[in-house]
Amino acid sequence: MLKEFCLPDLGEGLASAKITQWHVEEGQAIKVDQLLCSVETTKAIVDIPVPYSGKLISFSVPTG
Repeated sequence: MLKEFCLPDLGEGLASAKITQWHVEEGQAIKVDQLLCSVETTKAIVDIPVPYSGKLISFSVPTG
């Protein structure tokens, strides 16, 4: 079953963030709470964990 993962609510009224680094690769097996990516907001750099286990098929958004 394919699952889409959207950027979670980062709080404090932040409407957008820029992906600064992917910590996984396409085709890689991933596990819950594994580090997925780092995003930069106007306030900080935040690490986003993987919400569920499986295999990462593709990225919809590149870094930057």
